[in-house]
Amino acid sequence: MAFLDHPIFGNGFNNLASIEAHMDANRLLYNPEAIALGLNRAGFSLGFPEMLTLGGFYYAFFWLIFPSYLYVKKFYKCLLAWIPCFNLLLVSLLIINDAYMFIFTIVYFYVYGIFSNNKSGSESE
Repeated sequence: MAFLDHPIFGNGFNNLASIEAHMDANRLLYNPEAIALGLNRAGFSLGFPEMLTLGGFYYAFFWLIFPSYLYVKKFYKCLLAWIPCFNLLLVSLLIINDAYMFIFTIVYFYVYGIFSNNKSGSESE
């Protein structure tokens, strides 16, 4: 429900105080050391709802949907076209939207989706 308060730009990164009012008290697990480091997930169990709540549609579009689209558009005939689908699955099931491997794959999608000359996904002859 916190997503509905600010659906476009979200509630702000690591702004868990603004969404705790919408969470069940049983899901709020406090660890002062983790909160100080910014590691406390405070009841989040899925990555995509966390992405929408903290960053809104803007963050989800530019951080997940658009780079995946760019990559699939260029490499839809290639065997590596499954990578964005795998990323979407991981973000749907896990909280990985700020993990280094996820960031690496998103940057990979942008670079190869924008700067690659390979339009069909196969080797040019």
